[in-house]
Amino acid sequence: MLLQRKERLPEGPDWLYEIKLDGYRALAIKNDGRAALRSRNDNDFSRRYPTIVEALAALPNQTVIDGEVVALDETGKPSFNVLQNCGSSPAAVFYYVFDLLVLASRNVMGEPLAARRALLEKRILPKLRDPLRYSVELKASLPDLIASVKAQGLEGLFAKKRSGIYESGLYAGRTRNGFTPPLRAELMKRLRSLQTDACPFENLPEKRRGRWGQGLTASKMKECRWLRPALVAQFEFVEWAGDLHLRHTSFIALRDDKKAKDVTREKPCTVPPVSSMRCLQPSLLSSAELGIRQAHPYA
Repeated sequence: MLLQRKERLPEGPDWLYEIKLDGYRALAIKNDGRAALRSRNDNDFSRRYPTIVEALAALPNQTVIDGEVVALDETGKPSFNVLQNCGSSPAAVFYYVFDLLVLASRNVMGEPLAARRALLEKRILPKLRDPLRYSVELKASLPDLIASVKAQGLEGLFAKKRSGIYESGLYAGRTRNGFTPPLRAELMKRLRSLQTDACPFENLPEKRRGRWGQGLTASKMKECRWLRPALVAQFEFVEWAGDLHLRHTSFIALRDDKKAKDVTREKPCTVPPVSSMRCLQPSLLSSAELGIRQAHPYA
């Protein structure tokens, strides 16, 4: 979720305030037992900041948090200049957490910011240690906060609406399978009114096409048409790759019965051997619902 620069900050109980930290925005991901740190443009920060990634191992599995990599100068203030040069000189580098996107496979981006931060404080913060820190809410009047920021020579303030949802999406892959000619025509009727010039994905463009060719580079993005993220679709796929991209996808159908905020990442399920499923009719097993590819046991 990107913030906008404003000349005047909003006031009132519906807003919370945080220090502008002046670092590198990054998503922290714990996926299949492995932690990673990736920039907003999907560059890999894991090797650059190994102590942060090591500490992220304490996150619950299948969890994504949002934050900022920050270096502190000798006075304890955030310094972008120190961060840029931390490879050539020792510096105190931290990851300040301020939002929660996915908690143990549960997508919480559609929940209010206040609820997401409550989950952070209850389920995530007790597990975190330096160099992982929390970007705390500043509880004072806006005029006092502005005066304090100016007096200390800090970068600025963020104002965030407590009821706000996490709007920006993460690109996870594309598909060309599952579309029949009649289905394409029907989908175009639904999609045409949703076209927008703005890319809705926060982690694009990607640096490389990737091993499976699913990465969207800046040059490849020129061929894309973007849609407002208003519809929910169901896809069949083989697996989540280590870079949080889907492999071998196929479109199933639009799901008008589901709201986007109710969609969560599916957990792997254990399917019993065919020999133990003799009492079940194969047609009753929905590969779309299970998230697996299904073969007829009698074929």
